[in-house]
Amino acid sequence: IDKKDLQPGDLVFFNTMRRAYSHVGLYLGEGKFIHAPRSGAEVRVEDMSASYWKLRFNGARRVLSEEESASLLPKASAQNPIN
Repeated sequence: IDKKDLQPGDLVFFNTMRRAYSHVGLYLGEGKFIHAPRSGAEVRVEDMSASYWKLRFNGARRVLSEEESASLLPKASAQNPIN
């Protein structure tokens, strides 16, 4: 998902340990995301436009519901059922 197309609930990934996708957060909307900085630390909300996060942004993914996923699959026909 392109950064401009982010929606609340999308997963946002960052390179925080010199490797891609080493940190993940949940996009909240309005350029903000929620994440746990490290084990034992308080969960917090961050601004994705802050230089630290802006430089480390790797990309985003959207998790679809079962209904949304099913609507993307080709319809099974009687001649070619999907099992």
